[in-house]
Amino acid sequence: MNKISCLVIVLLSFALLGNAKIVQVNKSIITHEHTFLLKTIELQDTKTICCWSVKSRMPQTWVCMTRGAYLEGEGGHKYGFVNSSLPMEPERVALAENECLDFTVEFEYISKHVQSIRYYSNDSFYINDISLTGNQSNAKSSSEIRLQELFELSNNGDAEAQMELSYCYDSGYGGLESNFADFMYWMEKSAENGYPEAQFALALVYDAKQNFVKAFDLCKKAAEKGFVDAMYKVAYCYSSGTGVAQNYYNAVEWYKKAMANNHSWAFNNMAYLYFEGKGVPKNTQKAFELVDKAIQIEPDEPNFYDTKGELLLKVGDTENAIKTWDILKRLSPDYAANENTVFTQYMNELSVNTGANQKSQHVESLFVVIISNENYKYESKVPYALNDGESFNLFCRNVLNVPNTNIQHITDATYNDLKYSVKWLEQIIEAYKGDARVIFYYAGHGIPDESQKTALLLPVDGNGTDPASGYSLSKLYQSLGTLPSKSVMVFLDACFSGTKREGGMMASARGIAIKTKATTPANNMVVFSASQGDQTAAAYDDKQHGMFSYYMMQKLQESKGETTLGDLFNYVQDRVQKQSVVVNKKVQTPTVLSSPTIGDDWKSWKLK
Repeated sequence: MNKISCLVIVLLSFALLGNAKIVQVNKSIITHEHTFLLKTIELQDTKTICCWSVKSRMPQTWVCMTRGAYLEGEGGHKYGFVNSSLPMEPERVALAENECLDFTVEFEYISKHVQSIRYYSNDSFYINDISLTGNQSNAKSSSEIRLQELFELSNNGDAEAQMELSYCYDSGYGGLESNFADFMYWMEKSAENGYPEAQFALALVYDAKQNFVKAFDLCKKAAEKGFVDAMYKVAYCYSSGTGVAQNYYNAVEWYKKAMANNHSWAFNNMAYLYFEGKGVPKNTQKAFELVDKAIQIEPDEPNFYDTKGELLLKVGDTENAIKTWDILKRLSPDYAANENTVFTQYMNELSVNTGANQKSQHVESLFVVIISNENYKYESKVPYALNDGESFNLFCRNVLNVPNTNIQHITDATYNDLKYSVKWLEQIIEAYKGDARVIFYYAGHGIPDESQKTALLLPVDGNGTDPASGYSLSKLYQSLGTLPSKSVMVFLDACFSGTKREGGMMASARGIAIKTKATTPANNMVVFSASQGDQTAAAYDDKQHGMFSYYMMQKLQESKGETTLGDLFNYVQDRVQKQSVVVNKKVQTPTVLSSPTIGDDWKSWKLK
């Protein structure tokens, strides 16, 4: 192309631009996520250009050009879409919160005799009556029109519209001022009028406020109307005892209803119930089938691989647990590195890829009872007690290599469960005639017998006001220490002062912490306790464990069970004393008691 030709094109471009008519519009469409502003419309001799800006109103959003956009003039004449600087769907552009982006949308040429037009992208994104003469007093955006419709419908009792209006107040849709009181007003109206989605949404609000009874009631109403997410939530509440008395049979009933609607999380949670035999007959094969079904429905959900890995570890299938761990790490590195679950903590802390699957010979003469009591009938929950028990169980199976038949792991143990497990250990010790090694681990509430100043383990069906419903430490020590054995090692992540793991006093306490008298172990017995005197055996929320159990397991896993009990105690006491002050703002000092028979010999003992 020569210089003369270039000059002609430049002059022609200036001439065309000079003939363009620019119409000021400045009309907004305010959605739940974005504010779109149509700034101007350029009426050129060959095309029409709509100049927009968009601002994100959420932490991260995406925008794209939808197909089917057009302009519509008088008489219904449509001017077709030509091009846009925005990418066409399914491609999209990411925006951070408050980030703005200018873009243009080109349409076919509009005659300068047209007085007004309609901009249309889809049924929820349009602007009516845009004047091409400059006066935009009659222009109405889709968000304005929808808000007007919602107010009319809501005031006339339309439950679906009331719920939608509630969300508009939450997000500021259409330019509404974000207002929690108005959000709650319309959501409650919708729920009162029987709209199940609103009942479920309101249940989540009350759940966040820790009004679990109200949340469950609303969830149940929504579930009975067939709202699938509510079915799952009702099942979860029955299973965990949140807002309603714990009932595994009712949990199974509602999980099955959610599963009939292909709810992936229902399959995942039912896997646990089958694995543990809660509300259904224990069936390990069925448990794995269910978690595999959850993965099939939602293959990108890391929680389901976490569940499968945990179950594999529990049955001692470390090889397949490692394979599942590798899938989880590829799928979600962040989840694998940062989530504090039984599976992720075990796999991260144990270095399983460098020999955890190379098992040593089973330790046939080591017997273990693990009691993890979290969900109490008459007292508050013990946060993370189930996690503590699961972690210790996995350690015993996969590091100490204790046979499954040598481990009694009881979750949420009743008085009879405790009594049976101790009796089982008594029979083992007697049968092995001095050759048995015994570990007794307990995480849960402890209570004081105020009249006797003695300490009691509290089963989940026990009441802190009734010492007779507890299992006394002196009875435990006597039962396990009377007969000859190689060693009896007791680990108690509980306090016996009437305080709770998360702080404060148990409901049954009189508001003061009680100091109990120390009970002396017998024969070859050593006892590690999470705290002393009137202190609290506190939780470590960031790690989702009791603080004592977390540091004990950390040392045991790092050493692969080879640390001596003396080194273990020094490590746990040092870490807990320091971290409890930093994290929980209170002193917690783990203690150790040994029988006079062994003196300091216990310091050289090992769990492995």
